[in-house]
Amino acid sequence: MVENKDRQESSAETVANHSLGGQDGSELAILARDAIRKGVHMMRILHSNAELTINQTSTLNQLKEGPRPMALMAKLSGVSQPSMSQHASALEALGYIQRSRAPEDGRAVILSITDSGREAVDRANEIRNSSLQEFFTMLNAEDRGKLFDGLQILERLAEKAIQRSSA
Repeated sequence: MVENKDRQESSAETVANHSLGGQDGSELAILARDAIRKGVHMMRILHSNAELTINQTSTLNQLKEGPRPMALMAKLSGVSQPSMSQHASALEALGYIQRSRAPEDGRAVILSITDSGREAVDRANEIRNSSLQEFFTMLNAEDRGKLFDGLQILERLAEKAIQRSSA
């Protein structure tokens, strides 16, 4: 709790000084990393009894954006290609994804979501969204607005990182 209070005071000082979270952005980086880590923990705790694991949901949500190479999916998931292959096999056995070969390189495996996978992840997302909405009602309108704005910025940064890693 002291850490959060210090962080709030630090945040107020940062805004007052028109800083970017320390001259080199280190405070902002620490806060972002800690918030993302705690957010992942929150999602795991809230959804431990869900139809899909958080990793399965993440994979299917990524594939909803379009087919992706297995190598990129492994990189985005932070696992080795053999681990991603096992993960993909489990999703494939459920009928949620399918594998194909890349036309330009027959050695590369492309993962894509099936209609069943799309339906399953949509159900999982709906349940997770409902749980999150309960927490958001604890915030006042101003804080919800700030959170909304901040999350849009974070999403843009994450997209840039993903694009950079897949280039």
